[in-house]
Amino acid sequence: MALHVEHVNLGAIHDRMFYKTARMMIAEVLGVSNEDSLVILYDSRTPVEIPRVYSGIATDLGAEVSIIEIPRPPSQEVYFLPLPKPVAAGLKSATKLITSWITYTDALAEPIQAGVHTMFIPPGPDVPDMLIRTVGEVDMKKMEMDQNKIAELWTKADLLTITSDLGTDLKADISGIEARHSKYPPSKPEKGKIWSTMTPWGTAGGGINSIEGTLVINGILGHRGPGLYGLPSEPITMEIKDFRIVKVKGDSKIWPLLKGYLDSFNDPNCYGFPAHGPAVGLNPNCRVGGPAEWERLRGCITFGAGDNSVMSKYSRRAPSARRRARRPLIKAKMHWDLQVLGATLCLDGKGIVENGEVKI
Repeated sequence: MALHVEHVNLGAIHDRMFYKTARMMIAEVLGVSNEDSLVILYDSRTPVEIPRVYSGIATDLGAEVSIIEIPRPPSQEVYFLPLPKPVAAGLKSATKLITSWITYTDALAEPIQAGVHTMFIPPGPDVPDMLIRTVGEVDMKKMEMDQNKIAELWTKADLLTITSDLGTDLKADISGIEARHSKYPPSKPEKGKIWSTMTPWGTAGGGINSIEGTLVINGILGHRGPGLYGLPSEPITMEIKDFRIVKVKGDSKIWPLLKGYLDSFNDPNCYGFPAHGPAVGLNPNCRVGGPAEWERLRGCITFGAGDNSVMSKYSRRAPSARRRARRPLIKAKMHWDLQVLGATLCLDGKGIVENGEVKI
């Protein structure tokens, strides 16, 4: 077991609002009951006091609960990590899982595919504050209405454009794509159905058939490896063509380190684009840089790059006659993320986001 050295905000952990928020997530969303065997998986980035709160709530609901701590992920190795064999076997025997570990790995996709209903809660000592702010104190109904309006417009549109004063100029064919409506907070999982959710909530968007042009990154870039994640020193200009990032310039801080890391895999699919997105952030209480919340920052636009094969396993939905996206399945040795701030996104010319503000 690794030694906890992080500062623990005991005030937030014992805050009544944190307990109320966590109970809503565990009881009303994950749907834990006395019929469940729940595993809480976390790594040593998270003080044990936090998963103990989750455990106490689930025990009060009558569930059989196990808490498992595993070591902090090694530096730069925050994707595709396997689990110790006894832990992996234990996850598949559960009915429900709360995980505050890395999110991008087959080690978590496998129990989800086996029918283990899974809630991802970010790791780290600041999670109680973040969940109070981005889940407990947010108007979920307003976010739901915004998401469903965007989904409706996305489904009807043929052309998506993203532009910005910094030079972003992307065009995407979205004809025939059906964007899914969402419910905030999500509905309880149905027995026997594959189900997972990542917290906090608050994004909107849909699939694409093709996308090309110039993308200027001025928000969060990279992945959680040291020195490979954060805000660039200057905007980064990327040229997108044939589902790939073909040219990059700008930034002397993060991009050279990230590029070196990506190139070390000798895998051109690490530059596959987009792995997911574009997605519009809808959560008004999210901040840039927080654990998992930056992608939900209201008005931002995010993309994933590199691998999307693991993410495709986190849910299984029936195909739709309107869902004819030609975006390829990308199998790569790396997955990373990009954020654009202050941009404008239009659907058939109608502004959905204008200069970083949601306008619907």
